[in-house]
Amino acid sequence: MNPSERVRTEQVSLVREMRTAVAAIIIFTLLIRLITHPLTVEFIAGAAIGVLVRRGLFVPGRTVFAAGALLLLVCHAGLAPQDVAWPEGWSRVLFFGLPAALLLYGAVSMEFAAGRLLPRALRTIGDASYSIYLVQIFPLLALGRVWSWVRVPGLADNAVALALTGCAIVAAGLLSYHLLERPSLAFARRLLVYDGLGRRC
Repeated sequence: MNPSERVRTEQVSLVREMRTAVAAIIIFTLLIRLITHPLTVEFIAGAAIGVLVRRGLFVPGRTVFAAGALLLLVCHAGLAPQDVAWPEGWSRVLFFGLPAALLLYGAVSMEFAAGRLLPRALRTIGDASYSIYLVQIFPLLALGRVWSWVRVPGLADNAVALALTGCAIVAAGLLSYHLLERPSLAFARRLLVYDGLGRRC
């Protein structure tokens, strides 16, 4: 290889390394932004509570649950005036994420302290909570369109709409949980346990 070819090879290699470094920096930056996003932090809080519970680390259930309920009421009271902007980003985490985490941790601690589980139907809905979260927009859009055609003024109309929408969202989430989420999790577990030749890892 003559000197000019060597120089060109080194330049090409340098450009490739620089591209790789830039791509790595971009991916790392995006991951940090994703991990520190307020919505992600709310999910992490729920996962952290799950880890603590699995390790047997509980809190005074009634006290923590009451604190979460009180904080939620106070936050909602502060948002009651019509001219108050609905919180977004980190303020939403404070107004809703923190009270929800306290309610969850307190409720689970009370459940274990009592030595009995909630009814199976409620536990199934809890297991399907992620699927419910993912598919909620579809029944919301569908029922919102239908309700815009048949609605009538009044509180009773709103109560019926809320009840039907809530039931539809839970039903869609349960369907997604049984048809998509559980089979996907089972398939992922098989991939983690067995290699491509069917041998146990």
